[in-house]
Amino acid sequence: MVVVPVRRGYGKSDGPVQEDYGSCEGPNFHSAGLSSANDIQGVLGQMAREPYVDAQRIVVVGQSAGG
Repeated sequence: MVVVPVRRGYGKSDGPVQEDYGSCEGPNFHSAGLSSANDIQGVLGQMAREPYVDAQRIVVVGQSAGG
């Protein structure tokens, strides 16, 4: 099975963008990364509860903040 989630605020997803990188002079990549990870973890948690998913064999691949 392949799942292609889109984090909140991107594409046609619901809600506003959750990552706040701050200003160019003082970006906060750590906080923004934790927000991205929270969205990704939500998808993993939901998929792991599905009866057709083996939660012991999940691989996550992505790029940029989504990876």
